Amino acid sequence: MKTNQKLHIGMDISQMMYAGTGVSRFTRGLLQEILKSKSPHQYTFFFSGLNLRPEPSLIADIQRAGHGYIRWYIPPRALAWLWNTRPSKLVKSLIPGRFDLWLSSDWTQPPSEIAQHRIT
Repeated sequence: MKTNQKLHIGMDISQMMYAGTGVSRFTRGLLQEILKSKSPHQYTFFFSGLNLRPEPSLIADIQRAGHGYIRWYIPPRALAWLWNTRPSKLVKSLIPGRFDLWLSSDWTQPPSEIAQHRIT
């Protein structure tokens, strides 16, 4: 991966909904620092869940910074199965484009066709 190019980076922010946990604080803090950084890279933030969702002000902050936000109404375990156990063309088609890098604080990762470089 070339470091002088503008990257398309995907980040799963689903884990920040588990308030009071270290992974929640880490994910929220990383997201907030990315939004403050005025990064030249394009980010798409991804959230998966049925009943929980990020607060509307956070989604507005993401959009105001010029980044993408995608919400899937899929429980995390179902997403893990779809991505890691039974990747399908349908799941791949629901994600816009290909990511240069994918950040996740969880073991659920998109198929390598979507993001070859992944950090957990």
